[in-house]
Amino acid sequence: MTTNTSTEYRLLGRTFDLAKAQPLVQFDEFDLADWISVGTPPWHSEGSFIEGGKIGETNHGQLFYKEPFPGDVVLEFDAQVVPPCTHDLIWWFRTELKNQAWGNGYLGGLGGWYNNRAGLERAPDFKLFTSTGAFKLKPGQWYHIVSGIIDNSLFTFVDGELINELCDPTPIPPSTPGHIGFGVYQSMARFTRLKIHRPVVETFQEAYVGN
Repeated sequence: MTTNTSTEYRLLGRTFDLAKAQPLVQFDEFDLADWISVGTPPWHSEGSFIEGGKIGETNHGQLFYKEPFPGDVVLEFDAQVVPPCTHDLIWWFRTELKNQAWGNGYLGGLGGWYNNRAGLERAPDFKLFTSTGAFKLKPGQWYHIVSGIIDNSLFTFVDGELINELCDPTPIPPSTPGHIGFGVYQSMARFTRLKIHRPVVETFQEAYVGN
């Protein structure tokens, strides 16, 4: 299991410390009765773990927590893709589920985009996105993921390192009844130690240090 002791995270012109954040909910165990399943792959709960998809899966599936979290939100959790699956570990935030299979919201992913890329996207049209091939997902390895939205900035940290940051020029309004969730796409993934935070943010002016 991944262990990450850092609680401080730096974005462009912003920092937040999860030790100072407002805790919204912590999942010591998962009860599927508290979640909404979308798509065909099965989801299973085994105490402190929740697992989606299956080996050889050919479709997509999402699982959203029924209680929404409007405003800025940060997800913190550990996750892995289950071998022999090698791709598509997905999570959602600030997502409106009204009459849309994908939801009007944001998603992050590791090992996706058909080329083991890490990225962020806005659903349902997926025209706003960023992805990088610099981070390569390894099947069976546990990752500590911190991801979410602050103002118009979307971000993903993996094991304390910033992997993606994306600024949405017209962000989904913070008043949106935003749901958080997990997803799979022709894949199988396992999630645990999920915490939802309301971040306390400090801003600063970026400047070069030294020469």
